[in-house]
Amino acid sequence: MKAVIVFMLGLLAMLVQANSDVDVPSCAVPCLNAAANKAGCDATDYECICKDADSIKKSAQKCVIKECGISVALNKVLPAAKQACAA
Repeated sequence: MKAVIVFMLGLLAMLVQANSDVDVPSCAVPCLNAAANKAGCDATDYECICKDADSIKKSAQKCVIKECGISVALNKVLPAAKQACAA
């Protein structure tokens, strides 16, 4: 289960930055933006975010779970993350 959370958080970071139509819980957005910035990616640089998904996943995981809770992370974030970097 922990691996699923890490995977989906990384993908969600990409979604938040790249697709404003995705319904991402507002509690996760600051965490994901900070993780993308820490990875050296601009908030609108979809290519960078997808390329650095591993570091973004690691950076955002604890914050998103702390701010949103495990239930929201799994039930709201995971479904949105399935669309990440598909283009």
